[in-house]
Amino acid sequence: MYQGYKNIVQNAINNFNNDDDCKELVLCDISERNLCYKLATFLEAELCKTEFSDYSVNVEYNRGMNGDLKQTKKLDNKPISLDLNIVKILPTPDNGFDNLICIEMKKEKRPSVEIQDDKERLNKLTDITKGYCYKAGFMILVCQNPASNQFGLYIESEYTLH
Repeated sequence: MYQGYKNIVQNAINNFNNDDDCKELVLCDISERNLCYKLATFLEAELCKTEFSDYSVNVEYNRGMNGDLKQTKKLDNKPISLDLNIVKILPTPDNGFDNLICIEMKKEKRPSVEIQDDKERLNKLTDITKGYCYKAGFMILVCQNPASNQFGLYIESEYTLH
């Protein structure tokens, strides 16, 4: 099943990277939040083609701690907000919250400690003992290399429920 999650994300990235408007946004060094929003639109389109069409794609979503829709999610007793996630907003009586995919995005030029912090967060969010149970997590980097004329997104690392 993991490959299906990765295909959703990779197809959305490919569509993002092939979109002229998105290329221009990367070229002009627009904010990560804006790039996340644009990627979210492609993720939604990909989800509609799958059995996960009833999931929601969210930017900077941070609600649903301990079954309470209004309570801010925390990790290691600190509030967290993911760049992107794919979840079912409302809990089900049988399974509670259904967290599918978590995504963090950083520009390659950001300090490596920031990227590493996000990767550690993704690892924890896919760790079944932490209670979030995201089935997959992806660290996406933004490539902005004018010298080689390379611009776009790519998956730098990935995590599975463990």
